[in-house]
Amino acid sequence: MQYIYIVSNGSGFVKIGISQNPKRRSKEISWANENGVEVIYQSKQAVSNARKIERIIHKKYHKLKKHSEWFKVDDIQSLIQFIEKCVAEQGVFKTTKKCSKENIFAEYISSLQNERNELSKRNKDAENENNEIFLFARFLNGAIEKTKSEYAMLICEFAQNREDVENLERLVASLIGIGWGYEQIKTFLFENATKKLE
Repeated sequence: MQYIYIVSNGSGFVKIGISQNPKRRSKEISWANENGVEVIYQSKQAVSNARKIERIIHKKYHKLKKHSEWFKVDDIQSLIQFIEKCVAEQGVFKTTKKCSKENIFAEYISSLQNERNELSKRNKDAENENNEIFLFARFLNGAIEKTKSEYAMLICEFAQNREDVENLERLVASLIGIGWGYEQIKTFLFENATKKLE
């Protein structure tokens, strides 16, 4: 049983996700966001098919998706109403059943497995992001060719000197941190480079 939640990073981006404990999950997410995050919505009831509902929500808002589960949503109230509608119409709620030690133990084991799966997914996402940073650092040190890191190639395309590389590296890392994808960063750098030439 998991809740649907929305957290905000204070920069106009929201994460739409699921968790058994959204407050604890927001603390875990906060370490990756310099401004931290706060839970701005949590479904009133936990549902056993939270993953399915999350997919429905992500599908509806896919055009506003910026990175992973981060979205640029201006009308938060409409998003909340849509989530509540999905939970009411699609949600599978816990049925009342006789409480026994076996049921409690089974639910506890199930919740541990769900948490482990959620942690595994987050670790995989963090590992992929760290791998990109590692490749970029190796590229800067001359250990690998440009083709290994699309972000390194992008920075080299716009950098004129070492100072530019360092500044662009910080900028790109910040943009990745707020959920921007490769194409958005590339467009942003191109537009700003064009403005400098004008």
